[in-house]
Amino acid sequence: MNREKIYDYVVVLKNHNRKLIAKTSRLMVLLSALPFAAALYINHRNLLTYTAIFVSAALLFSKMIEQKKGKTVSLAIILGVTGLGLYFSTSIPYIGQLYILAGIMDWHFFKNVEVGFSKELIVKSGLIPQKIKWTELNNVLIKDDLLTIDFKNNTLFQAYTDDEADDDYEVGDDEFNAYCREKLGQ
Repeated sequence: MNREKIYDYVVVLKNHNRKLIAKTSRLMVLLSALPFAAALYINHRNLLTYTAIFVSAALLFSKMIEQKKGKTVSLAIILGVTGLGLYFSTSIPYIGQLYILAGIMDWHFFKNVEVGFSKELIVKSGLIPQKIKWTELNNVLIKDDLLTIDFKNNTLFQAYTDDEADDDYEVGDDEFNAYCREKLGQ
């Protein structure tokens, strides 16, 4: 989301899927040893296979160092590089395509969902951004780190906010709630 130009407020929601995504990505990176081993068995002189293995291992090592420092780590780039290596160096390109797709999915689902609030509408980020008009809502508020969006069609959206996401855009709940009350009152 382009926070500076479009939205008055951006609320970052917690991503509860990160652990599952990270475990799945780690498993796929470990399992990539099998098709690489098969590719080397079939043609042990393929320099591209050795290059892909080296680059993937180097990236994995750097991500492990980042993780040891306490950073949240996505393995999307490793999955993508591994996929490209498998795609171009094996006789079964479908495995490489699977890894590339897994890298794209890891990259997309590892990100936090953001909800942007502007004068005209509310936009919830995602694969297909959801646009919500203020006229469709009864109430919007944040209380105890829980964003609640109450729709006029009797549906309710609730999600916890991620306080650690971005300190530059930290805003008080009272200020945000007052902004929402003003927009709903118009």
